[in-house]
Amino acid sequence: MKGKKLLSLLMCTLLAAGALGACGQEAGESGGESRNQSSEVKESSGTESQEAAQGEGTNEEQTWQVTLAVPVNGPVDEKNETLDYLNSLVPGLEFKIEAIEIGSYWDILNPRLASGEIPDIFHCHSDSMYRSYLEQGVLGGVAPELIKECMPEFVSDLKECDATGAWSLVLDNGLIYGLPIVTGERTYNFTNGWRMDWLKAVGIDKVPETVEEYEEAFTRFTFNDPDGNGVDDTYGTTLRGKDSTPNLFPSLFGAYGIFPGMWNLAEDGTLKFGITDPRGKEALEKLHSWYEKGLIDPEFISVDGVGRTEKWANSKVGALVDTTYYNLQPGDAIYDGLLALTPEAEVVSGPAPKGEDGDYGYMNWGRYTNRVVFGKTLLADEEKLKKVLQLYDLISTDFEVCARLRCGVEGTHWEYNEFRVPQKFSAYSDAANNGPSGLNTFWQGGIPYTPIVGDLFEGSNIEELNKYGKEGTLVNGENYFSYLGKFVPDEVGTAYKAEADTLYKTNFIDFITGARPLEEYDAFVEEWMAAGGEAYTKAHNECWQNIETIMAEAESIFN
Repeated sequence: MKGKKLLSLLMCTLLAAGALGACGQEAGESGGESRNQSSEVKESSGTESQEAAQGEGTNEEQTWQVTLAVPVNGPVDEKNETLDYLNSLVPGLEFKIEAIEIGSYWDILNPRLASGEIPDIFHCHSDSMYRSYLEQGVLGGVAPELIKECMPEFVSDLKECDATGAWSLVLDNGLIYGLPIVTGERTYNFTNGWRMDWLKAVGIDKVPETVEEYEEAFTRFTFNDPDGNGVDDTYGTTLRGKDSTPNLFPSLFGAYGIFPGMWNLAEDGTLKFGITDPRGKEALEKLHSWYEKGLIDPEFISVDGVGRTEKWANSKVGALVDTTYYNLQPGDAIYDGLLALTPEAEVVSGPAPKGEDGDYGYMNWGRYTNRVVFGKTLLADEEKLKKVLQLYDLISTDFEVCARLRCGVEGTHWEYNEFRVPQKFSAYSDAANNGPSGLNTFWQGGIPYTPIVGDLFEGSNIEELNKYGKEGTLVNGENYFSYLGKFVPDEVGTAYKAEADTLYKTNFIDFITGARPLEEYDAFVEEWMAAGGEAYTKAHNECWQNIETIMAEAESIFN
């Protein structure tokens, strides 16, 4: 069948889990000796690379101000330690950081861009926004030859990782409009978390593995007082109905052979989106049943990521169904928040629920999800542009420099754990404490570090930690696809968002709660198709059929 061989190869060369990793929790591939964590690494972090970045014969007295906009999950003081370090890397560059709370990032950034207030560089984690910025002339295109000249290590790393196709995500009419963010082969699949102490308290001695076992555990969590406080105040799990509607409980849908926010290979050989695949109806029936039984937090419609973490920390739910393996390890706010209030809690990960037909698995976003893009203002001064590219070559390919920017100072903000993973001290795992240090600056993005560097944020136990995330019958690039929307024309995505997107999200929740009966499922699919879903589906199927041609230009330039 078309797609299996080609798209499996594509998944090994493209796509990322993004830069949403965490020091002490993330994973990557094996890098070269020059960038490993052994004692052979140069003692002065980034010294040799800094010398190369500084270049020869430049006017060191001249200063260029560089504006960088990044999404953050906590405060960033105007003057902070991370900014001081960043400004020390390449003489002549002085950064001004526009740190924008991630939930309001586009709401704040878009009006600025529309008014002509364009950062030199900014993190772009929206495909539709990227394409829109291209059309509006907000972005600046750089010749590939200049990228190769000023970013030799970055170019080499992507080539070494067979990821030159990733350049197609920032390539338009022969120019490069940013830097792709690419991870290695492991792509940080979702991995559900459990309160093992709760499972034991209600008489279950192993982590659930099937849909039926999930239901039994949720039932006992809801009705058997797992925390022993004598109050009926617990539920099986909660869902992020406020900020993650297209991806509610993806592993449950996986038990029926699809993921709700992905393009799934349907039985007729075409791609169908999420719950518009008939198999989605079966999963919705199960979710609705659990909601009716009271197993799912009744407030889930208004729950976002913060709310979910609070409910977990306050022992209101016994399972998390939207986490990755590193969220369930010491040093992550989700893990640390629970243990701070309930030190005796035992947190474990487990397999995705297996369905009656044997389908199961955890969704992942693929190897590529984000970009760091160039504002057109960056192109106004060629010397400044070159220095910025040289800086990004350094911070994206030198582990010690990258770790300093993302994690802080070893011994002050973090230390290596037993598995050789940089792990933040508990005081700094809480983003609220990181304003003076500036550690929130690059935590959600802004540095497109390569797979070789990403590898070094992982430890020797990565295979064990991510074992459940890699299991299953659903494979990104074979029977579901996370990245096709990056190549679909902007007008198609814009038309879809005008009506069909809201229709999809609203009915998704309404089917779970019963506000709309599932007897009307077929009518919903017809409404969705008429509201823009038909053109949306056609565009993604065409992209799937032509992905090899789409990738070819970038590969020919950078191979």
